[in-house]
Amino acid sequence: MSADLKDVMRRTLDDLTESDFKRFKHYLRDYCQQGESRIAWGRLERADQYDTVDLIVQVYHSDPGDTMLSVLQKMNQNQLARSFEKDLDPDGANPHH
Repeated sequence: MSADLKDVMRRTLDDLTESDFKRFKHYLRDYCQQGESRIAWGRLERADQYDTVDLIVQVYHSDPGDTMLSVLQKMNQNQLARSFEKDLDPDGANPHH
């Protein structure tokens, strides 16, 4: 796991207001990728941005960046989602997008 990815994820979560961060955690709790479990609310409820990134990486280890991007888009945080994608791939070389 790249430290850069975790840094970009943390910076992105830092850009959310307190109420939007709480909404993010609610959406994340309900998010489920095929074949992977969900993050229990008991682990998310009191998690700060750093803890939340660590939980995303632990549970959605196959693609934590896509998980975060999907949750941001589901919240209609489209500008932040675009910034997140750009920060992850500043050269535009990501074949997925």
